[in-house]
Amino acid sequence: ASPAAQLGLRDIVSNPNFWWLSTSLGLLFSSYSAVLSNLTPYATQLGHEKESASGLIMVIAVSGLLGKLLFGMAADLLSHKLALWAAQSLLAIGFAVLALEPVIVLACVSLGLAAGGMLPVWGALTADIFGLQSYGRAFGLMAPIITVLVMMGFPLAGRLYDVTGSFSLCLWIFSAMMAVAATLLVPLR
Repeated sequence: ASPAAQLGLRDIVSNPNFWWLSTSLGLLFSSYSAVLSNLTPYATQLGHEKESASGLIMVIAVSGLLGKLLFGMAADLLSHKLALWAAQSLLAIGFAVLALEPVIVLACVSLGLAAGGMLPVWGALTADIFGLQSYGRAFGLMAPIITVLVMMGFPLAGRLYDVTGSFSLCLWIFSAMMAVAATLLVPLR
């Protein structure tokens, strides 16, 4: 078969799928990045020693490796939209478990599994929607939109902490953001 034509800038940004996916991923990366950067202070606030709190990043990293393998296999068996919903669900669960403060390690495993699946699924969905010939251009055009949304998560987390003295409200808001992010994928074709 002959290769598909490469899509131009106008073709990509005029496609509603571009905006649905970019915004959904922006919310996902925004919440994940803000939580990851505040994880150690949150854990120490809950009474964990600084060293063990810092070790939670390692739990996320190891779980992320496992998540890449699992989501890579799932991408061959499931729709890529369903796989992204799974990653968003894992993040929402991780944020909720962190907010409830029962088992912080379990929350970090959930966050790590989701983090492992985010990038592979993003790449696969982008290729599904825009084709391999336009993959790089579409992927690159999403970056500024995602970056702007990511930059909003950090001050939101900081401001909510300053106002409430806790990260709990922020975690619930980020969990709700995953529901919004998942809803944005519904019209994705």
